[in-house]
Amino acid sequence: MFFGPSCLVWNSEDKSYEEMKRKLRHRFGATDQQGKFRLELKYRKIKLSETLQQLASEVERSIQLAYPGKDPELLDTLPLDCSIDALDDKKLQNMVRLKEPPTMRQDLTQTVLLEVLERGKEGACGSS
Repeated sequence: MFFGPSCLVWNSEDKSYEEMKRKLRHRFGATDQQGKFRLELKYRKIKLSETLQQLASEVERSIQLAYPGKDPELLDTLPLDCSIDALDDKKLQNMVRLKEPPTMRQDLTQTVLLEVLERGKEGACGSS
């Protein structure tokens, strides 16, 4: 006997392949949850213990879930905007935007460098 989500498949002997596929997508797929993923992206902020690399990876994953099958050009620019918006430092956000990084990888590299420079500057000012 099967319980929980497994019942969806195993108790479907009389269902067609397309019907089972539709039910599985509805239960486990992102199709009906795209709005949720888009909202999560909109309000995403970097977590205290999260590195910039982890943030970038998570934003890319969320983009794929929020916009499955969309134009690759859109999928190249959205992660840039979302990852910059997720930074918790407005000054750092503005500095990265001024650099206009063309790719997510360059955005990440520039953001890490700018963050290190800002921390170094704060540390130097604090030690005087």
